[in-house]
Amino acid sequence: MGKESVADKRRREYAEECAIALGLQAAEDDAVPFVQYAAKPVEFVCEILGISTVTSEQVKILESVRDRAETNVQAAHGVGKCVAQNDKILLSSGLEVSAKFLVGRNFQVLTLDNGCITSVQAKAEWNKMEPVYEIATESGRRIIRNGNHPLWTAIKWSRDGGHPIIDSKGWTTVEQMQAWLTHPPNYETSKFTPKDWKVDQRRKHALLCAVPNEIPIFGDKELPEHEIKLMAYLIGDGGLTTPTPVFTQKEGKILEELRQCVEAMGCVLIPRSKYGYAITNPIGSRHTKQGKLTFGLFEQGDFSCDRHISTSRLKQLIGHENNTLYGRLRMLGIKPVTFYGKGYISISQFELYKLFDECLKLSALERIRGSGRGNQNRALEILKLKVAETGINPQFVDISLLEAQKADAIRQMKEQQGIKVGAKRNGVKPNPVTIMLNQHGLMGKDSYEKVIPDAIFELPKHQLALFLSRLFATDGWACISKPHGKRTLGRAEIGFCSVSRELVEQVQRLLLRFGIIASVSQRNTVNAWCLGIYSSQMQLKFADRIGIFGKEDAVAAVVERAKKAQSDKIPKWRNQNAPGGTIWEKVESIRKLDNPDLTVAIEVPEHHHYLTNFWEHNSFISACVVLWWVFAVGGLAISTAPTESQVKQILWSEVRKLYDKNKVKLGGERGELFLKFSESARAYGFTARNYDSNSFQGKHAEKLLLIQDEACGITEEIDDGFASCLTGSDNRGLRIGNPIVGGTPFEKACARQHNRISAWSHINVAWAYEQHADGIHRLKPDVAAAIVDPVTGDVLPQSAWTDWCQRDVIPGAISIAWIEKVRKKGESSAFWQSRVEGLFPVDSEQSIVPRSWFLQARARYDADPQKWDFAAEHHHWRHGLDVGDGGDDHATASWRGPVLYAAATQPTKGDRLDVGRAAALGAKVIDEKPGRINVDIIGVGSGALSKLLEGDYPGDGTHWGEAADENNLYANLKAEQYWMLREGFRNEEIAIAPLGEIEEMLMEDLAGTYYEETTTGKIKIEDKKKTVQRLHRSPNVGDATVLGYNGAGGVVEFESVGKSYRVGSRLKDY
Repeated sequence: MGKESVADKRRREYAEECAIALGLQAAEDDAVPFVQYAAKPVEFVCEILGISTVTSEQVKILESVRDRAETNVQAAHGVGKCVAQNDKILLSSGLEVSAKFLVGRNFQVLTLDNGCITSVQAKAEWNKMEPVYEIATESGRRIIRNGNHPLWTAIKWSRDGGHPIIDSKGWTTVEQMQAWLTHPPNYETSKFTPKDWKVDQRRKHALLCAVPNEIPIFGDKELPEHEIKLMAYLIGDGGLTTPTPVFTQKEGKILEELRQCVEAMGCVLIPRSKYGYAITNPIGSRHTKQGKLTFGLFEQGDFSCDRHISTSRLKQLIGHENNTLYGRLRMLGIKPVTFYGKGYISISQFELYKLFDECLKLSALERIRGSGRGNQNRALEILKLKVAETGINPQFVDISLLEAQKADAIRQMKEQQGIKVGAKRNGVKPNPVTIMLNQHGLMGKDSYEKVIPDAIFELPKHQLALFLSRLFATDGWACISKPHGKRTLGRAEIGFCSVSRELVEQVQRLLLRFGIIASVSQRNTVNAWCLGIYSSQMQLKFADRIGIFGKEDAVAAVVERAKKAQSDKIPKWRNQNAPGGTIWEKVESIRKLDNPDLTVAIEVPEHHHYLTNFWEHNSFISACVVLWWVFAVGGLAISTAPTESQVKQILWSEVRKLYDKNKVKLGGERGELFLKFSESARAYGFTARNYDSNSFQGKHAEKLLLIQDEACGITEEIDDGFASCLTGSDNRGLRIGNPIVGGTPFEKACARQHNRISAWSHINVAWAYEQHADGIHRLKPDVAAAIVDPVTGDVLPQSAWTDWCQRDVIPGAISIAWIEKVRKKGESSAFWQSRVEGLFPVDSEQSIVPRSWFLQARARYDADPQKWDFAAEHHHWRHGLDVGDGGDDHATASWRGPVLYAAATQPTKGDRLDVGRAAALGAKVIDEKPGRINVDIIGVGSGALSKLLEGDYPGDGTHWGEAADENNLYANLKAEQYWMLREGFRNEEIAIAPLGEIEEMLMEDLAGTYYEETTTGKIKIEDKKKTVQRLHRSPNVGDATVLGYNGAGGVVEFESVGKSYRVGSRLKDY
């Protein structure tokens, strides 16, 4: 092996550098404390580490590492993290989407990798109905998660006059966090503890949670600036419940800018009061009496009938004022429907209201002491009994009936005013501002319902700043309070207020994109939610990056005050031991919600954690092996994984937990990525570069253990370097990971030797299943009868199981409910094979053309070549040409009808003549098989097509970035054309003739190209960089095959040879 690289040397010496910096000394005695367990890994795990439950598969793995040079472990049960169905998930596009709308889709989320935010693939599936918890921090950040959901936590220990100590606890479940709020784990002093710290001193504690200090993710979907400003102004100071939007503002810069925006959309501002303005179409000669009919309805119409009643009529009948009326409606959970300026409730809701009024009188007669609220609570209790007796079922207002009544009213008004019934509004166009507001879901929203539309979350940075500056111009402020007490300077503040809690929290999350941390709190005096920016550093950021339009002088005053402030710098403990890119925030409360909720499991296959307002996560036996190797064998253990985040937060998170639990008996010391007892007995983790086998240079020792964690993501180059180090008789290698994707070095290694951890061995589920004759495990009949709902087929909540059924021993791990949910995907599906059986799937769920489909198409031709050749004779040849660039090969593919007959590649030389060579390759193909060629014209392909056309060769150009023909289904033309090929394979319309050596390359190109779904449900093909990283080359043969399949060629009707009668249905006449 060559010399150790500088980077590797720095990683190797990391432990020693940290020890010197902290004044620590390595143990002088090289003898490890548990040498008697060197040949007894299982006993070490049970007796020394205190692990009471070790499965038979884990025993096999421990003994295999002891006895074999290489151990490969295919592990199942990759269960994701569960969130409440209505909780928002931040996508990499900037859009926030409720978790329930992501179910069954592939999407991109954000993750922290070594302090850097990156975009990763994720997927969501329904989990189950279960208890959920609301976690809130000091700044007002909130999320709702199930009890087993992990967050990165720490305990802050402090005392009066002393510096706090941050005791990092790593990934911790929400239920455990709730317990620690009042009963924290005991703090054990160590060499890291200050000398003046005394165990018997009273210590205060606070539960901390890692939250991102900035999420600099911005979209790329621009909107016209006047639309952005209009939305901001109308969300802040607009009235959107009337047929025509209204805006309230005094004369000044803001009103003038709004007027310009309104005029840019072809509308005008019409004064309606001292400060109120209606946004309408210009009123001209073409605006007749008929154009004012709807305004008449707004002023006079009342559509109360035997199905619904207006709130104004309700007030007349009951005699209640507005405050009383709407307060009681809110208590009953009744929200009137606004229709042409009036609120309506259904008659059954009216009956419920009257019944509640009677119950209030009854509660008063009972002379219950206390406030009015107490009387109302008692009244609600009585109401529940009354509803049960009367059987009232409050139905909602029928909007279609209101619309019909409106149409009748307009017809009558037309007749009264002498307007011909059925006449149109004389060409008066709809209000463009109203249309825009409807498109963004804002029209009809009152102040409590206002939220920021989805389109704003996908704006580029400068336009998002524009939106926020105008929103703060309405209900925001910048001010300095008067000095008081010991303060010689007034307190500066930037804030925003609204009665809509969701709106204020959205603003808080958007500010975080600019690195601005704001606090949200409820202001009970005005029944509103307020956002405040109090840190001088954050105020300076706000002024620099956003500002407040129309209040520039106030912001400037805050800036001057912030520059003088010295006392509100961010405390050092907020960054101490926090993962890169995060800070600590105190957890204020963890509240179990009254009602269980349906949860959604979010799975991030490679990184296992994703980024929201909090930092959230999803390898235990490997950690046991590391500790055994260091403290019993006395050797060097080195671990690696595809990303630094995986190294730190998966395997080494478990190593840290196990060591900390047993550090008194084990001795030595640890850091985030190192463990050391002596110079020879130590361990550390590092991230190898994806394609550099030299990353393992210099990693030799007499007793060496190398571990690949998340091994399915390790590249061939890294795996080669890994294997080259295992040369000594006492060297061991352990590869462990989920068998998610086939064709990887991990799969090849497992083909030689492997241990498999299937779901059936897990203690939570092993008792309930038996293996059938077909090899599939299914619930035992008596278990199924006890825990499965006979109507729905779903697994019942464990609280409803009979007493003899075993509940989960390890909460949050694999469960019976999860297995049975996955079974619905199919017992032969790729997901079932990898996640439950612990087997490598033949196919990936995301492949555009799975390998099995390709092999079936190949077999179809061999089974009856005469039939397929006959079908092909009725068609002209269609060729595809993908022009290589940047060192990639040129590639061609030749179709005739439903049959792919040929594919070929030609190396490029990277010079100016490559385009000509590509054209010559295309010409050769047409000369041999006369037809038409389809060329990808993005980049250098356009030059090749031009040369072909100059030579009178028939050809067409395809630009895959253009819109799809069916743009409601596909993100672009590339996705549509790839999907058409996929459908041909799926419907068994396609056959593949023998292709020779290139056959396997084409199969891997198509199987290794993955598709995704956008948040709007459109199909898209993944970024080509991801495919190249997976295949280690560009999928040019696959691209040529798609181009050829979708090219122009003659179609002749013929009898179906497959399942479909539309063979070649995507082809156009030649």
